[in-house]
Amino acid sequence: MNRCAIALTAAMPDINFVLTSPGVVRTDLARHMANKSSFHKVMVNTFWHGIGRLILHSPESGARPGLLACGDSTIKSGTYLTQKGPEELTKECVDPQAISTIIEKTEELLSVGTEV
Repeated sequence: MNRCAIALTAAMPDINFVLTSPGVVRTDLARHMANKSSFHKVMVNTFWHGIGRLILHSPESGARPGLLACGDSTIKSGTYLTQKGPEELTKECVDPQAISTIIEKTEELLSVGTEV
């Protein structure tokens, strides 16, 4: 994903691309597991909704990086935002050859649907 954000930033300099990571968020997705059996219900309530409150982000907290990306016009295109704020991308994320390959593959996949 980091490579995609960097590739898009390079290919479309007039558009800002900011990659965000909410971390592990305690959502209501586990409700489907809780419906499987009484055991699953106890596990979901104990661990996901119980202990999870101590170690997982709330949905509100998980939304912070995305809201910051949308609302802060000073954030530079290609930035990677996490719960801790902007983070540096590793050298693998900004590898020019990998970025070039991503752009080529994306253009190839997009052209498949438009050919007649």
